[in-house]
Amino acid sequence: MIPLPQEPSEIRRLARKARSEAKRQTQKEITRMNENKEQQNKLIQNNEKG
Repeated sequence: MIPLPQEPSEIRRLARKARSEAKRQTQKEITRMNENKEQQNKLIQNNEKG
C-alpha cells in the first residue's frame, strides 16, 4: 500500500513537535547533571571538613 503524501503544514507540525521533545529531553539531562554535580560538591566539601 502506498502511503498518502503529507501536507507541508503536517510536516512542519511534526518537525516542531520533534524539536520540542528534543529540547525537553536535553533540559531533563542538563537538570540531572546539575543535580549530580551539586551532590558531588556537597560530598567533596564534607570530606574536606572531616
